[in-house]
Amino acid sequence: MRDIKKGFSLIEVLIAISIFAVISVVSLDLYLASVKSSNKVRIINKINQNGQQIMGIIDSLIRNSITASFLGNSGLSLSDSDGNNWIINCVSSTVANGKIEIQDVYNSAVYPISDTNPVSGVDVSSCSFTQPTLTDPSKPTVVGINFVLQQGKNAQSRQDFQANVTFDRIVSLRSF
Repeated sequence: MRDIKKGFSLIEVLIAISIFAVISVVSLDLYLASVKSSNKVRIINKINQNGQQIMGIIDSLIRNSITASFLGNSGLSLSDSDGNNWIINCVSSTVANGKIEIQDVYNSAVYPISDTNPVSGVDVSSCSFTQPTLTDPSKPTVVGINFVLQQGKNAQSRQDFQANVTFDRIVSLRSF
């Protein structure tokens, strides 16, 4: 009589397990890579959103000003036509997040315009105000703004949670 074998041989089972293991490892690697890139994109988008908000506020104050005085590299004093005086300061810190703040000179109130939450906020790692050289002195005064934002100081330290973005703009005063 003929002996009929049912089932798989040991070699066939080992080959099937090996193929499944290779596919599983590749799938897990792709999944982890997509999670890392998703985290990085989320952090960069949050930093960009904060930076654009900060830049919009500073841009608006400068455009509505008629005079500007530079207070070193990290400060700017502005006066508008209504008599309002503002001071924009870059404040650095080794413990807390660095920040950009606006001071209303009239009532001495200070308003931080960057998100200072140490975990979910942003850290202003460098900030400066400059006066670019103009070739035509009849043009209105311009102010160069440059700052770098990164994830908050107490944010997760994994590589996929770290990012920094540089913001740079030149804005002219309303001095005409």
